[in-house]
Amino acid sequence: MKQSQDRPEIDLGNYEMKQVFSTKEAAKYLALSVRSVYYHLYQAKDLKGEVIGNSLMFTREELDRFHSNKRSPGRPKASSESTIYPLA
Repeated sequence: MKQSQDRPEIDLGNYEMKQVFSTKEAAKYLALSVRSVYYHLYQAKDLKGEVIGNSLMFTREELDRFHSNKRSPGRPKASSESTIYPLA
């Protein structure tokens, strides 16, 4: 996959009709590691999951909400309104 400055597209693959995802499936769906999913769940608290039985599960709506709100990695692009001051 070619790296670009935009976030990668979600490759739905076998998840086209699936509505509930395990942690491992959620990681694959979001193109993240399982460890990153746990980070966003417990540390950053910007991803929400539900315990069903003994398993942590995520809904498609929650994963799509997280993906749309997640910022791209790296330095933010300069906006056209920002002023760039020359170095003295």
